[in-house]
Amino acid sequence: MQSYTLTEVRNQHGKIFDRAKLEPVLITKQKRPSHVILSAEAYQKLIDHLHALTGKDHPPEQVLDEE
Repeated sequence: MQSYTLTEVRNQHGKIFDRAKLEPVLITKQKRPSHVILSAEAYQKLIDHLHALTGKDHPPEQVLDEE
């Protein structure tokens, strides 16, 4: 997974969003992981997989809050 600082995202957002179409991109803030950018397709696959594992069809925030 490619990693970029928040400053790099501000300055190179087009390049970084293009990269996120290929693989998830880690965004760091003050040298710590902050966010992950991924394509809508990758996100949907992740949610579908999560639903298959849990057997539940909740919105993502409800599934994640159950932990």
